Amino acid sequence: MMRKFGLILENLDGFSDLPNKFVMRGVPHTLGMRVSIASQGGPRTGWSGDGAPGDGSLRSFATGAVIQHFTKSLNRVPGVDFRLPTDEELDAMEAFQLSLGRQTELSLPLPLKGDVAKRGQAIFLDNSLGKCNICHSNAGANANLGGL
Repeated sequence: MMRKFGLILENLDGFSDLPNKFVMRGVPHTLGMRVSIASQGGPRTGWSGDGAPGDGSLRSFATGAVIQHFTKSLNRVPGVDFRLPTDEELDAMEAFQLSLGRQTELSLPLPLKGDVAKRGQAIFLDNSLGKCNICHSNAGANANLGGL
């Protein structure tokens, strides 16, 4: 499954009982991270927003990826099943990931050309009509939904 469907093995519940406690997930993209991982809760990486160990930084995300995915066996013994990245490698991986995708935030809403598209956008953004924007403000990026 991993190679056929591009999935990775994740141990979200820790590393006990590794052959039986795991999930298979698709790989999240790393585009536009310079403008998309900043949030009130700190950087959010991985599908559940807790993809980085330690301080939760993008730099630490690479360390978590090595421990989680680059092992020779499920034993995950440092120095035997994998080696941790050096500071130089962590700096290089962070710089590379931050260089991908857009480098500035979008100015939303985008100006649309067609009348039908403009009407759909107006309905989406109007909280008394479509009510979509209540939960999907800025497409959900860094949303603080308060009491919802």
